[in-house]
Amino acid sequence: FSNPDEFIKYQKGEQIKGNTNISTYEIYDKETNTKYNASIFKKDINEYPKEKIVEFSNDLSFISKFNHPSIIKYTRFCPVDFDKNPRLVVITNALIKATLHQFLI
Repeated sequence: FSNPDEFIKYQKGEQIKGNTNISTYEIYDKETNTKYNASIFKKDINEYPKEKIVEFSNDLSFISKFNHPSIIKYTRFCPVDFDKNPRLVVITNALIKATLHQFLI
């Protein structure tokens, strides 16, 4: 897992998506102002079996090695959220919100 103290360098923005399991927020690196997305699981991490957490960790580690424009880039994850609650957080590069036409012009 990433160091939970790394969250100090991020500013949590507005919620952009949510469902019964995960809430996704825009976050910003305070130093570079780079935008990312943080998906925060609503379930306490201690409610998951240890095997599931290890499996999830291995999957994210594997997926994070892909480098292709059509695959979202996972940058890091952490076992605590911004409020130091034991909830898994996955940080990804922010997605571009644009139509294909806007993207091409």
